[in-house]
Amino acid sequence: MALQSLAFIYPEQAEKYAIKFWNRNIYEYDEYQKIMVLHVLYQIKSVYLNNYLEIAEKSNYKYLKVNAEEIREKIEADNSKI
Repeated sequence: MALQSLAFIYPEQAEKYAIKFWNRNIYEYDEYQKIMVLHVLYQIKSVYLNNYLEIAEKSNYKYLKVNAEEIREKIEADNSKI
């Protein structure tokens, strides 16, 4: 949750930390951490989001895939408003 809060205050720092958090590999089960990374990258409209969505979609984590799909749907909805 701290990462998500950081996105509101310092988006450029949130992006840097989000990418670091994705690659930390400290925990055996880091699905929630990666889900939060996707949401933060979406929130700050990061140029790296598509790369991480692709990785998430190939993941073995069920909920990470679900969240990646939901974010893609949000992006499509956002783009249809333009």
